[in-house]
Amino acid sequence: MRARLARSLRVFLALVLLAACQPPVAATGSANTPTIDAVYPNPTADDDVGEFVVLDVPRNTTLSGYALTDGEGVVDLPNASASGRIAVTPTPNRTRRITDARVLAVPSMLSLANGGETVRLRRGNATVDALTYPDAPEGDVYANASWVTPGRTDRSPVTVRGVNATAFALPDDPERARAFVASANDTLLLAGYTLTSRRLERALYRLRDRGVAVHVLLEGHPIGGIPAREARILSRLARAGITVSVLAGDGDPYAYHHAKYAVVDGERVLVATENWEPQSIGGRGHRGWGVTVDSPRLARELTAIFRSDADSLGARPWRDARSTLTVQNATKSDTHRYPRSFDPQTEPVNATLLVTPDNAGPRLTALLDGAESDIRLEQMSVSDGTLLRRVVAAARRGVRVRILLSDAWYAREKNAATVDRLNRIAARDDLPLRAKLVRPNGRFDAVHAKGLVVDGRTAVVGSLNWNEQARTENRETLLALHDPDAARYYARVFDADWRGGSNELPWPLALVTLLAALTTTAWLRCGVEFERTTRR
Repeated sequence: MRARLARSLRVFLALVLLAACQPPVAATGSANTPTIDAVYPNPTADDDVGEFVVLDVPRNTTLSGYALTDGEGVVDLPNASASGRIAVTPTPNRTRRITDARVLAVPSMLSLANGGETVRLRRGNATVDALTYPDAPEGDVYANASWVTPGRTDRSPVTVRGVNATAFALPDDPERARAFVASANDTLLLAGYTLTSRRLERALYRLRDRGVAVHVLLEGHPIGGIPAREARILSRLARAGITVSVLAGDGDPYAYHHAKYAVVDGERVLVATENWEPQSIGGRGHRGWGVTVDSPRLARELTAIFRSDADSLGARPWRDARSTLTVQNATKSDTHRYPRSFDPQTEPVNATLLVTPDNAGPRLTALLDGAESDIRLEQMSVSDGTLLRRVVAAARRGVRVRILLSDAWYAREKNAATVDRLNRIAARDDLPLRAKLVRPNGRFDAVHAKGLVVDGRTAVVGSLNWNEQARTENRETLLALHDPDAARYYARVFDADWRGGSNELPWPLALVTLLAALTTTAWLRCGVEFERTTRR
């Protein structure tokens, strides 16, 4: 008896373990009946307003007689004919902003469990399909056995060939971006993280007066809050009839809208590392990289991305969002001017548009993995993530690596620790890798660039800070320029920053350097010795 009981228990436990190892129940219906395609059980709205279930319906199927149930409630489908993907919901307007499925309105909805449950599609007393989902993250849709954030795009990289690109550096050439914006004749799409430039504001008024349709899209919750200056500018723009949107509502598909780009007349694009601020794109402080490209194909792609983000559930008109947003009082100074060391350079290039979280990560990883001779990386800061590990791996293959980070007060401590750690690894493992903090020496005030040059053949310019959140959760835009001349331009900017100056020393500094060298030589000949010190 005991032996039979033990065997029965072993069989029972085996069946339980087998069931636990199975994936969630997915579509089980036939091709001739509707199936459950997706569920949205945990909306960002209060009281889970906006839940829906997506069905995949065979062509011209009559829905009368079908019902959805979770074992507690029942929703009868209306007497209607449907085809394709339909979203069953009591909140059609909200649902349309989340899914591309055709919306089918019903009076009430199942109370879908946030902790996971099974939803069944029944016809009469028979279950024709079922879908089981696990614990639901807020704001995500469950489809194809995984959670996805609604509103995010899933676009592939777009490459164009033989297009004219103008590379420029900041603060050297602030007029480049201003002239690009002012050149719009029909439309201007301006996307960014922040906007505090009064000169840009005035340029937008002039475009409006010429009949140009302007749409501005910004982050509604920048770190620390929206600058008070920006809040005043956006309010004035909105009152002037210019469309201003911020990503700040429930259902925002990205952690931050950190992209910095513009599209003019559906024909030309600008992608930069800098915000629309005086100290950034305005040339009053930051070292940044930028590029403009004449390409209707890239313009169409960036326009599609802009429209998708501006139409997402998290996008709100500035007028509606203003009262709900945090505004900070601090405004950075924009009084400094800096010398011009690098003129813009125009070249025919092949260019690839990359965006996060869609496609930039894998492409950058492949670029770093394929590096053969040298990597130059200039960043405000870097974290020990996927991309930095690929750079170190390249050094282990013998690729010469130089990493230049900002010495600004707000990043100095962290960046100094990163530099020290990288240099220790290089010394320990005898790697051709060196990292250091930039010394602006009056040429700019801080590095804000996010630039990469690989093998003197490819340069990457864009908004992507090298950390995991930016790579996987933010909206970022980048352009990879596949051209030796364009790569050489940014390499020259990097090399000057690496040395802490321009290609040639001014004659007074050269004279001082020469005298110092002669003096040092004399001391050495006299047998003077100095104690070796360690910089910490």
